[in-house]
Amino acid sequence: MATFHPFPRLPFELRAMVWALAAEPRTVQIDVDYAERINPQVGQSDVMGIYCSSTPVPAVLHTCQESRKQSPYEKLFYSEETEPCYVWVNFDLDMFDIGTGHVNILFRNRSRVRRLKFEFDHTQYDCWVSEDFEAWQFENLVEFHVVVGDLRECATFWDVDFLPSKQGKFVFIDRRTGMTMNSCDLYDMVWRLLIMTWLCLGNDDETDGEGLSPGPI
Repeated sequence: MATFHPFPRLPFELRAMVWALAAEPRTVQIDVDYAERINPQVGQSDVMGIYCSSTPVPAVLHTCQESRKQSPYEKLFYSEETEPCYVWVNFDLDMFDIGTGHVNILFRNRSRVRRLKFEFDHTQYDCWVSEDFEAWQFENLVEFHVVVGDLRECATFWDVDFLPSKQGKFVFIDRRTGMTMNSCDLYDMVWRLLIMTWLCLGNDDETDGEGLSPGPI
């Protein structure tokens, strides 16, 4: 790509707009690195977990000092009490992928998180209930992606009490096939499965829709 040599001579306000527009939507993988470190609270060596990410640092942060300063990215998980370890994020654009981790790692920034992705493992969350997630109040969530072993596990989220105001934002992703379904698609699938089940049970007279309801979405 050719270099735009007159760029430094542009007005600062225009350059700042360019740096801001250089930000692109990303999926930021949040991981935990467990290692033996000095615990600042006790002053002794201890096994501590530090949040990190394998997602590459945005290119705009490598361009120059001005781009780094004017870009809409900030340090997440940064603490002066521990070794310098942080993740560059843009709360307006980035999707936070916490894998099979727990949502509490984003507790302090829950009101700023707009896009969240996590992997639901029924063997790990056998005691998990929707109220546990509801309590965190991601009130500004606009996208919520749930990776499941298969789409039948979506039944766990089939509850009017589970983030009722956000259910229209749900996207379910099959871990094995990559197939995705939104809440409307899931509603239709469950409705068809209910009718097929009633047909297999020989209850043809019940398939007119009365008494069948997959529940609200």
